[in-house]
Amino acid sequence: MWDRGHCFLGAEGAGSCLHVDQAWWSNVAKNYLGYKLVATWAPSGAPAALRCAGELFRKPLTAEQQEALRQAARVALLRPGDVASFTGGLPHVTVVVGDGLNLTGYESLVNWHPRNAELLLRGAARPDGPGTLALKPLHRLFDDLRRRREEEEEEEEE
Repeated sequence: MWDRGHCFLGAEGAGSCLHVDQAWWSNVAKNYLGYKLVATWAPSGAPAALRCAGELFRKPLTAEQQEALRQAARVALLRPGDVASFTGGLPHVTVVVGDGLNLTGYESLVNWHPRNAELLLRGAARPDGPGTLALKPLHRLFDDLRRRREEEEEEEEE
């Protein structure tokens, strides 16, 4: 299932503060214009990263942000035309670099790999609160998934 997607437009220093998505699904980013740094963390580095949750990583970086970046699983520079994919269920952060504007489009997807489906369900089982997907949108997501599965089954029967 693909999310409806969204875009971010910004100049140097703009970005997304360090966070974990409300829904723990996969993200696909297409960088159309300008340059953007993206950092992602593995489960082992998540505790160090989350000490900086809600912070935008732009210069000058704090000592704690520098330490968190040292433990990042990946730091990548997205150039025009680049595509990146990462899980929203682990910490990630972005920042625009360079002199020009940056435009990046994002879509989220849920695939049927058991580990990805398990991560989505584990994220959905978290207690309600800031940073978690509310029950109504979560139920809509599951309804969409069920409808798509039923449509695929009907197509197979034809």
